[in-house]
Amino acid sequence: MFTHLILNVKANDIYDRKELQMRQALAVIIDNVEQNEDVYDDPDLRENVEIAKTALDDIEWIESNEKAADDAPSGD
Repeated sequence: MFTHLILNVKANDIYDRKELQMRQALAVIIDNVEQNEDVYDDPDLRENVEIAKTALDDIEWIESNEKAADDAPSGD
C-alpha cells in the first residue's frame, strides 16, 4: 500500500527554491565559460555571458535593497 505524504508547501516556496537553483547554475556556467578561453573567444557568447552576469548582479542589488527597505523601521 502506498502512503501519501501531504506537505504544506506554498507555490512561492517552490518558485524561490527553483529560482535559487537557476541562479546558482547560471553562475557556475558563467564561471566555466570565462575560464575556457577557446569558447570565450566567441564575441556573441562573451556578450551573452556579460548580459547574464549583469542580470545576476542586478537581481542581487534589487533583493538587497528590498531587504534593507523591509528591515528599515517604519515611519509610523
